Amino acid sequence: MRWLLFISRVALICNVCYVLSVIGRYFNVEQLHEDVVNTIVILGFVAVFLNILVTIIWLITVLITKKPVSLWLGIINVLFLVFQLLNAFYLEL
Repeated sequence: MRWLLFISRVALICNVCYVLSVIGRYFNVEQLHEDVVNTIVILGFVAVFLNILVTIIWLITVLITKKPVSLWLGIINVLFLVFQLLNAFYLEL
């Protein structure tokens, strides 16, 4: 299950980029390098799909094996998924 731990960590990094891209809408990011901004936005976009996949796999492993790979990492990814879904459907940001 080391692959799930690795993908969960990648999803966490992408989730942080998602939050940075949402925050970046309200602040002036012209002083940042264009490549940095592009990377943050792309990783933030990928975060939504990767987080759905990781959360589903993590929940299945919790239900089947009763031993999560990393409890805190799974809970944080689930919380980020809730924020992403609220942001997409209700806040329309």
